[in-house]
Amino acid sequence: MYFYFIRPAISDVKGLMAEKAQYTMVLEKSQELTAKRDEILTKYNSIPEDEIEKINKIIPETYESEIFLNTINNLASPSGMKIKNIKDNGVAPTDRSAVVVTDSTQELPYKINMMTITLNGGYAQLLKFLNDLETSLHLVDVKSVTLRSASKDSKSSLDTYDFEVNLAAYSLK
Repeated sequence: MYFYFIRPAISDVKGLMAEKAQYTMVLEKSQELTAKRDEILTKYNSIPEDEIEKINKIIPETYESEIFLNTINNLASPSGMKIKNIKDNGVAPTDRSAVVVTDSTQELPYKINMMTITLNGGYAQLLKFLNDLETSLHLVDVKSVTLRSASKDSKSSLDTYDFEVNLAAYSLK
């Protein structure tokens, strides 16, 4: 009777115990993840609204060129720079080499919006503008700055130049 009924039942029970141990381990891991999620949600919900607004200003949900250009104008005017031309170069192709992505088909979580701005002013004014741009809340990369002497038809002094600044502004979508 032992060999026909009890021995096979013991091996079945051992298999079920091993399966139970696996399920218990999965449940414990699930509880850990739930606790971690709740902890992160609590931290996120404790962020003050004004801080969330600052974060949204640094990397906005969507790129709104009018708002960004208004910010650029507000930075250029106090520094004495005059905006001569603005060219929106559209969304730049993303360089995936700078980001670690496990799935190469996965889209990056942000977009890069390229823009070229031509400014007129002195070198010291450009430095002030770039410093103000650096300390503004918008996340912006200055890709290049080109210096040219001011055009002959403009009524400007000898120390006035045309600066072509290529910018990359970031947004989430």
